[in-house]
Amino acid sequence: MSLYELTRSAISLAPAMVLAISFIFLRQYTWYFRLGLLFFGGWILIAGSTYIFWTYSINYAPDQEILAELSRRDGAPRLLGVLFGWAYAIVVYFILESFRLLFIGLRSINQEK
Repeated sequence: MSLYELTRSAISLAPAMVLAISFIFLRQYTWYFRLGLLFFGGWILIAGSTYIFWTYSINYAPDQEILAELSRRDGAPRLLGVLFGWAYAIVVYFILESFRLLFIGLRSINQEK
């Protein structure tokens, strides 16, 4: 894997990792505060990372063929990242919240034994 592909993968994974770390640090707050903060913060994070991903991909494309292909198809993902970044943040939040509730439930079952 080239450095170009590795950097693109890191940019793609960064929003989910930042949201997960933020969720861990915000776990002492109420669920609706976490939801609101991760909703708006995640939306901004997704939109920003989408912009950074496509800007990096086009500016540092290894050859002209990849540059032409990326330039043709960069409009829709940028728009979807801005318009529906909130949905991605909500999905990540619900996955993390369900893991937290599962952990709490399993911990309480083990403490009863």
